[in-house]
Amino acid sequence: MTSFSRRRLVGASAAWFAGGVSGCANYYRADGRARTPSNLVTTSEGIVQGYVIDGVAVFKGVHYGADTGGAGRFERPRAPARWDGVRPAIRFGPRAPHLPTPVPKFIYVDDPNVPENEDCLVLNIWTPGVDRALRPVMVWIHGGGFAFGDGGVKWYEGENLARENDVVVVTLNHRLNVFGFLHLAGLDERFADAGNAGMLDLIRALEWLRENIATFGGDPGNVTLFGESGGGAKISTLMGMPAAAGLFHKAIVQSGSALRAMSGDAATEAARQFIRQCGLREGEVARLQHMPQSALLAALAVLEEKNQVGRMFAPVVDGAHLPRDPFEPSAPAAMANVAMIIGTTQDEATVLLGSLGDHVGGPFALFLSEQELLQAVARLTGLSAEESSELVTVYRRARPHAKPRDLLYAIGTDRLMRMNAIAQAERKVEQGGAPVFMYIFAWEQPVFFGLMKAGHGVDVAFSFNNVDYNRPMLGDGADRYEIARNWSKALACFARSGSPNHDGLPQWPAYEADRRATMIVDRQCRVENDPGGAEREALRHLGPSGLM
Repeated sequence: MTSFSRRRLVGASAAWFAGGVSGCANYYRADGRARTPSNLVTTSEGIVQGYVIDGVAVFKGVHYGADTGGAGRFERPRAPARWDGVRPAIRFGPRAPHLPTPVPKFIYVDDPNVPENEDCLVLNIWTPGVDRALRPVMVWIHGGGFAFGDGGVKWYEGENLARENDVVVVTLNHRLNVFGFLHLAGLDERFADAGNAGMLDLIRALEWLRENIATFGGDPGNVTLFGESGGGAKISTLMGMPAAAGLFHKAIVQSGSALRAMSGDAATEAARQFIRQCGLREGEVARLQHMPQSALLAALAVLEEKNQVGRMFAPVVDGAHLPRDPFEPSAPAAMANVAMIIGTTQDEATVLLGSLGDHVGGPFALFLSEQELLQAVARLTGLSAEESSELVTVYRRARPHAKPRDLLYAIGTDRLMRMNAIAQAERKVEQGGAPVFMYIFAWEQPVFFGLMKAGHGVDVAFSFNNVDYNRPMLGDGADRYEIARNWSKALACFARSGSPNHDGLPQWPAYEADRRATMIVDRQCRVENDPGGAEREALRHLGPSGLM
């Protein structure tokens, strides 16, 4: 680039920054910290400029893919168009269309000014320096099942994680629900990619990062995926997709160990139901591309009233993009050299059972009787009344003073989440490749009279060292900070070297089938061998749960 054209670009970038944010000297966050323009960064499509805050350069709303609306709907993602000049990267880009999130707004804090449309293939980058320093790259895959969510939630701000651990943090958006997982291949071969379009978006994002992240100070040869709940399930699924091999090198699955995907038959039937709800015949699949986004969401809302729709539209074993279940019956061979951290929270079910409804005991099962406990366990596990009673006895043996609701939470946590996590770890260990590290996040939330305990999602803000962004769920206790520093540092150490060990934690051994060493993350972190071993053996014969 000539000095003249470089001066023009610098001048233009200063102009857009000053105009776009009312003058960089007056552009503040709510906490009063000033932002200044970042260096220019040249990507494969054009030049972007973000902002710098307290030494971290931030780039938001960078497109890694083209608009997926109209003719792009249900198709595999395409590269974004090139642009001239400097494109501002200071605000989150569009989030994927989805129904209203079931998580209360005072907890799930996202930017109300962010649009929601199909031009949603965007990512966000936090980096300590635009200097080609080849830092570890940590790519967060958001939760929300396969139905809702986005990478712009306040919990997911990557600033603290990047600054304190000298890593590059990336969050992103991708297609969800019917826009990303409507399996049309069995109805119209022209839409062979539709059932896994949302997963192909993630692969496209990783390809973009491989090509561009070095210019943002990251190492394309050292990429770690981390994600919670649906994010963990997406990472589990990516491990079973041949096209993802080599695009990432380590994986952290938090409360989202997905062993199986949808079968082609089940996914095709879900697509048929959706098409009928849209008022179309099976031969009219192509008309879906021309329907308004709002019409598709309206049909989805009706189906949600009739079914547990979050499980109707999810990745599918299509024989091509996903040739087989990702971790059933074994771990994917192509990912044998990908080291993993796998775990759950201690009390996942305090949240998850409420989301499943009254058939398993009601939102919090506060006043559950012994008889209702046995009925709820039978529905949750599929066991007979006698078998359910025997299972409750096993759990009560380790918890002699537990209330019925607490026994239900313990059984529900293991059935819905922990058994899948253990099975995933076991199958990874059986490969004899890269190591696996197992954890239970046991810090109990002090809010809501302690009823949530260490519920589903409690670990997310700790992972980013953003505990002040989630006070409604985490409270104001000073103990949060040390746990957040140590846990986020463990994840960053793992991203850097493949081991989560550092001076702030006890020695964390890799998981092996005989010892089953597990880090218990709490006010006093400790390693336990085979925690809940008797319960694990009592549940083993049930096989994987279908929650993810």
